[in-house]
Amino acid sequence: MQQQIDLLWNDEGFTAADHPFEKVIVHGDHARPAPFIGKYRIGIDTNAHESGELTAAVIDQEGCRFLQATS
Repeated sequence: MQQQIDLLWNDEGFTAADHPFEKVIVHGDHARPAPFIGKYRIGIDTNAHESGELTAAVIDQEGCRFLQATS
C-alpha cells in the first residue's frame, strides 16, 4: 500500500523495479527520449518542456499505443 509520501516523491528504485505491481502503472516523472512499454509499467515522460514532444498513452482492448504532439 502506498503512503502519502509515495504520492509526492519517488525514486529510481521504482523505475528499476522488476516485479509485478497490482496493476500496470502508467507514469511520467522519469524522462526518456521515447515512451516505453515495460513488463509492469508504461512510461510516457518524453521531457516535453525541453524536447517539445508531449506523449499520451492510449490503452484499450488492442493494447497500448502512443500519441505524440510536437510544438
